[in-house]
Amino acid sequence: MAQTQPYGFACQGGLDINQSQFVLAQQQAGTAVDLVNFEVDSDGGYRRISGHEIVAAGRINSIATKIHGITPYTNGGAIAAVGTDIYLADSTLSDGTHDSDTWLKINRSGGVAPAASGGNNYTDFSALSVAARTSQDNVKFTIYETALDPEIVIFDGVNAPLHFKASAAGEHTAKTYWVTTITVNTGSIAGTNPAFGIIHENRLVTSGDTSNPNTVFYSEANDIDDFPNGGSVTLEDKVIGLKSFRGDIIIFCEDSIHKLININDSSNVAVVPITKQVGCLSGDSIQEIGGDLVFLAPDGIRTLAATEKIGDTELGSVSRQIQPLIVDDIVNNINNLTVRSTVIRRKNQYRLYYSNLSEAESLGKGIIGTLTKSGFAWSEIHGFQATCHGTNDGYIINSDNDTSSVFKLAGASVDIECSYTTPHLDFGDLATRKTLNFVKLDVKAEGTVTPKLSINFDNGDTDTLQPPTYTMNTLTAPSLFGTAVFGTNIFSSPKKSSEKQPVQGSGHNVSFTIQAESADNFIINGIYVDYYPSGRR
Repeated sequence: MAQTQPYGFACQGGLDINQSQFVLAQQQAGTAVDLVNFEVDSDGGYRRISGHEIVAAGRINSIATKIHGITPYTNGGAIAAVGTDIYLADSTLSDGTHDSDTWLKINRSGGVAPAASGGNNYTDFSALSVAARTSQDNVKFTIYETALDPEIVIFDGVNAPLHFKASAAGEHTAKTYWVTTITVNTGSIAGTNPAFGIIHENRLVTSGDTSNPNTVFYSEANDIDDFPNGGSVTLEDKVIGLKSFRGDIIIFCEDSIHKLININDSSNVAVVPITKQVGCLSGDSIQEIGGDLVFLAPDGIRTLAATEKIGDTELGSVSRQIQPLIVDDIVNNINNLTVRSTVIRRKNQYRLYYSNLSEAESLGKGIIGTLTKSGFAWSEIHGFQATCHGTNDGYIINSDNDTSSVFKLAGASVDIECSYTTPHLDFGDLATRKTLNFVKLDVKAEGTVTPKLSINFDNGDTDTLQPPTYTMNTLTAPSLFGTAVFGTNIFSSPKKSSEKQPVQGSGHNVSFTIQAESADNFIINGIYVDYYPSGRR
């Protein structure tokens, strides 16, 4: 009998559906042609993504209404836009003891402006009239750090910006409050209801007003409520987003990108084009990661980076591996999609969520870009809507929570289905038939998981006998001294294991799919195959 031959590879490179599988098989066997609900692990391998945890006890003030936006604010608290109102949670939100019925409504009129002294105590502030934020949606927040308590400006593109401040210490009853609305008006032109804004060199810079969509407004220095003493610039293109970057204001437009410079020198304020060939499809896609700006362009995910030359920037494309997915699923449907993005800095990850919010949450999708030494490596997310941190029915979500391994949507736990498929591998010789003996997975379990292995020969040729799906042995996380509990944890499990699965079947090339649907995470580091080579043709 012929001797078996070995073939193995490390799982690295992420999803690549742009290059041919033949090229991948020869040069990048560890890449994936399907990688759903996995992330490229910064330490190597493909890790099933963590879950999403419901924060605090139930909904905000028991309101089953869409969360339009949420942001952290002062010592573990948060501000959330729900329905037609804005709510403040105190610092007990982050420690899990917050009562869902003690969110404080802060969209009030007649309060003290944050730039003024004094403020209102809890009783007086609660007695102020509520000013409904009619038709608010896709609410954005900008923090203005001051020598005292941080101030926050809230935008929705429909109502005037809300400017709010609360003293940092204590629960609601112990705080002092300031609130006002900002009139964005430079005298000659008004941007009454801007959709977004940033803080740049102690000025508030805004845009996105539907009446003046091409205009960028900026306030007086050190007084973000004062726009008559500020200024404005009008471009030829509709403004999609703003970002403060390396001393300049980057203006993302539909079909171009510019930078606004010298706003502190009224005689030399200028708009300098970066490119008139590339624009931004969604201001909600703009993030900063690895020292560069990342955004969704018509031709994929792009970066805007500073160069060694002072004041210079350059554009790059970082999503060529998943170009068909971006074009077919996102770009071609952008007008029907809600797009949101976030950065998970501890993992060097950029996440872009996209979905039609009229559809079920389980139909939501996204992409994960992990910044590695070789650039971005990509994977997909399925089963989570483009809301990032809040659901359509009022629940706050803690995304990528390592203490949770399930999606918790609408208050219910849903196990995460994950799938990884290799290219069709020919083990270096497409002409030789390979009869498989066994497959080993180099895997690390973070809980209890039972992976399933599927094998596909000869590109799925119907004339080739395809073996059944194999249910592999259940993997368990190791029990560590000092944390394991006798009678609860399973002992003797190694920190990393090589799980062997005897298999059947033969073909000239073969693809492997590993799937799981469980409440626990695991990492696939590599795959080893033992096979019998036979006749060549």
